[in-house]
Formats: sequence, C-alpha cells, structure tokens
Amino acid sequence: SDQCRLAISLSRPLALSHSLSTFFPSPPLSRSCGHAFHAACLEHYFATSRQPGQRPRCPYCRSSVHAPLPVEARAVSGLPLEPVAAPRRGGRCHFDRQYRFLDLGDFGRAGMLYLLSSNEDRKTASSAVMWVVEARVPCTIHLNYRSARHVAEGRQEAWLRAKGFAPNGALRSAVSSGVPNGPYSGPVYSKVLSEPGSVELMGSATWEGTYFVFIDCS
Repeated sequence: SDQCRLAISLSRPLALSHSLSTFFPSPPLSRSCGHAFHAACLEHYFATSRQPGQRPRCPYCRSSVHAPLPVEARAVSGLPLEPVAAPRRGGRCHFDRQYRFLDLGDFGRAGMLYLLSSNEDRKTASSAVMWVVEARVPCTIHLNYRSARHVAEGRQEAWLRAKGFAPNGALRSAVSSGVPNGPYSGPVYSKVLSEPGSVELMGSATWEGTYFVFIDCS
C-alpha cells in the first residue's frame, strides 16, 4: 500500500529486491487511527525508527498505535531492556551508561535488532536468569561478549551449551568503549530459533559489564 511505502521510506531501507505486494501478499490491516499497513511493514518501521522508550506511532498521522515488535524482551531485575534497531557507529550500548559502539562488526546490517540493556544487570550470577527473550518469528540470537576473559571469568560456557548457544567465529565482533579495559571486543555465540519461542539468557556474572545481544530477524 502507499502507506506501507511511506513507512518503509521513513525507516532504514528494507533489504528487498521484490515489490511490497510480492513480498507481503496478505492484505493490509487497519490500525486504530484508520490507516492500513501490512503487519511486516509496520514491524519493520518500528524496529528501525522508534527510539527507546518512545510509544509506537502511526508513520502516516503520528497517532499512538499498538504494534508489537517481532521480538520482545524483559529483565528479571525489572531494569530497562528494550529491542531496538541495531545502532550505528557511536550509538549507545546501555540505558544506564555512556559507553558507545565504536564499530558494529557484522551486526550493523538490515534486519538486525539490538537489546538495549541496563549494564547494572552485569551482577546477575551465571546460574540465574538475567533476561528473557520472546520471539514471535524465527530468528537467530547472537551474544557478543566483551572479551574472552569475560566468558571465562563469568563461567559462561556451561549455560551457553545447555541453552544451545554455539561459538560463531564467522561473525566479526562489535567494538565498544568502556572502562577500565576498553575498547572491548570478544567472542560471539549464536542460537537459531527455527520457530517462535522463548529463550532465557543467564547472568553475565562479571563486574565489567553484560554481554551484548543482537537478534537477526532477516
């Protein structure tokens, strides 16, 4: 629809060579404001354009609308945790710290989401659930650690294996600022969800900071 094209034009380019009508054969759905969008178009718009903490709004008239993202997340601690579009270089790593991404590695591509987290959750033990991810679509969850030391000192290997995460040397790590040993970059562990579901992510158990979570919904 023309309104879908507006939503896409206002967000980051959608990595599609097909027309919208070909890729999204289902009819557009009307929102509470009266404007109609394909669900996938609206999800893409909110995933790439909405700022953390901002209420979803119709891209056409800016009225508030209910638009669940393909991925939702919550922190057991109750601290802020929110899926957003993968940040650009210089983007924030956390709600509660000024650390920035100096390089997104292989995580800056279209369709990638990032869990903007609270670094205070870093104190969560590796035996306890830190965050819960609810995926409404098939996706791949990538955990990017700040360093190999982070994995070892946080005793991460056991729970990663138990939860089905495997080392992924094919992906280049993001690079972030931070104290006292930044800039940071480290190993990546990935888990493929072939169907919608819930994934518990255990505590990072290190004072230096949480791991970074990227979710590929492309």
